[in-house]
Amino acid sequence: MSDEKLGEMYLTSKGYEDKCAGKMRVEYAKYLGKLENGVISFPAEAIGVKLPQYYKDNIWWTNTSACFGVRLPHAGVDEVECVREGEDVYYTLQGVRTASPVKGNIYVRDRDGKAVRIVY
Repeated sequence: MSDEKLGEMYLTSKGYEDKCAGKMRVEYAKYLGKLENGVISFPAEAIGVKLPQYYKDNIWWTNTSACFGVRLPHAGVDEVECVREGEDVYYTLQGVRTASPVKGNIYVRDRDGKAVRIVY
């Protein structure tokens, strides 16, 4: 991230900073995040903000209430549908499937696994 006044901003973790400083030991594992239901949550004071252009050697430890979490983007199959052989399937140029193409617009038509660009 970047801010007009503060410059570059970085999120960091206590576990990562300790590892970089050569201090990573078993007891520091308490600062590591936990992945559950697509969200990485962190314990209190495990997440910090670095502003190297503003104050080079300081880290502001945040997340004092242990409510900081990172939701991972969904990357998977939402649904599977059956397309009959010989059936045309139309997609916009952005890859969005459309059930009702508009005359005169450009689409990608998929017929039996072969895709071609067409003007509908």
